[in-house]
Amino acid sequence: MNTEWAVAELDKFIRLTESINGSSGGFVTSTSRSVHPRHEVLEQWAVVFKILEQTFPDWESECERHAHYKFGQRRDAAIHAKQLIIRALEIQANLDPAAPVLSTKELHE
Repeated sequence: MNTEWAVAELDKFIRLTESINGSSGGFVTSTSRSVHPRHEVLEQWAVVFKILEQTFPDWESECERHAHYKFGQRRDAAIHAKQLIIRALEIQANLDPAAPVLSTKELHE
């Protein structure tokens, strides 16, 4: 995977899905809407969905749905996937079961 490209695409989606309250013109609501046009968000989602399939396939069950913002769950998944990509080497190095493990007793010998 081209990690620089994937992170840039996720960043673009995260930026496009920034939200604001949907109230306007005397109409008050608790729902939010995207700052950017819906069609731009959906166009970017097509790419982000493919990235999520590879990096965070269980995103739908792992990320909570947002009752008041339709892109909230997808935005959370993109943020999570971005961190998985950025920190992949660190995660592997620290969680790899094949990595040597020293006990505190061994450190003092």
